[in-house]
Amino acid sequence: MATTTTQAGGEGATSNWSLAAGASKTVAVNQPDDDTTSYIQSGTTSDTYQYFTCTPALTTGDTITEISVTARCRRGGANDVYIRIGYTFTPNGGGTQTGEVANTTLQAVSAWGNLTYTHSGLSVVWGSGLEFWIRNAQAR
Repeated sequence: MATTTTQAGGEGATSNWSLAAGASKTVAVNQPDDDTTSYIQSGTTSDTYQYFTCTPALTTGDTITEISVTARCRRGGANDVYIRIGYTFTPNGGGTQTGEVANTTLQAVSAWGNLTYTHSGLSVVWGSGLEFWIRNAQAR
């Protein structure tokens, strides 16, 4: 069984976050993810999403058994914030396959940390449109 690793290939269907520093949103979220000179931010409004398309693209007919999404995050401002990360795609034959992690609290203001959401136990034939997202799930 092969493993395919993808990164952000472009902005997705919803793009509510802003580029705080760096050349582009996709450059800001892709590897290397090791400094603060390139990042995006959500602002303070609840339910703001930033979607990204994936590259390289999967091959139609591939069976997806697990999806793992990692986001490197840091909280800004005075209050804790809930963040959610997830994914969506269209299975072969239609419909929607989606998953999202429950609220994850960002408490550290000065330290960067990794949030990971893994959806395993899948057996879904991929059709098109794989996107992943990060969402600010709490107004501050």
